[in-house]
Amino acid sequence: MFVSELYCICLMIACFIGACIYVPFFMKEYDIPIILRKAGSNIFYDLLMIRIYVFLAFMTLAGSLPHLTMFFLKDKCLHTTD
Repeated sequence: MFVSELYCICLMIACFIGACIYVPFFMKEYDIPIILRKAGSNIFYDLLMIRIYVFLAFMTLAGSLPHLTMFFLKDKCLHTTD
């Protein structure tokens, strides 16, 4: 359990660094993968889409953290009276 939480947090830190530091400040025009480019797009649009994809991964990982942190096997269920 602790390892999976730690792994999600490490992935979230990597996504944060990618979306907030690497892409806007260090990614150059020739670093953008060709699969993300379109014929009529510009560099601003391509970098924005990369940041959105990385932030989407961040939000997905953040959504999985409550499930991991509230998952205890030996606690009593609050919805049942057993």
